[in-house]
Amino acid sequence: MTTHPYRLDDASGPDGDHAVRAPAPAKRAGPGWWSRTAPVLLLALIAPLVAEFLLGDVTLASLGALIVFVPLYGAGALRIRKVVRRRHGGWPAIAVLAGAFGLIEEGLATQSLFNPSYAHAHLLASGYLPALGIAVP
Repeated sequence: MTTHPYRLDDASGPDGDHAVRAPAPAKRAGPGWWSRTAPVLLLALIAPLVAEFLLGDVTLASLGALIVFVPLYGAGALRIRKVVRRRHGGWPAIAVLAGAFGLIEEGLATQSLFNPSYAHAHLLASGYLPALGIAVP
């Protein structure tokens, strides 16, 4: 005797017929490890690319050196993402936090905003604003 995969052989309905049940919905697995981790890794790798390569600070020949900047820029980008997602912020929150990160990173960490002879490049010579004490592009 062969049984139908959806037929319950041991249960019978009011007319003596066997009850038929619908197939159970397939258990859908949640997002896998890679689908959750890939966007985070991509953000961490794209952040230094945008900050250094697209602005012209790193050439194609030294593109591999961007891995050094992943902890600096990638960590900041990931922190901004985490704060905005936890507080349910939108693009304005991302823009404000990114601007604050840029000022803190360039002003305090590398000191390129307030040091007139930073890397002997005289960055403050062209766009220096004496009222603010910083240079603008």
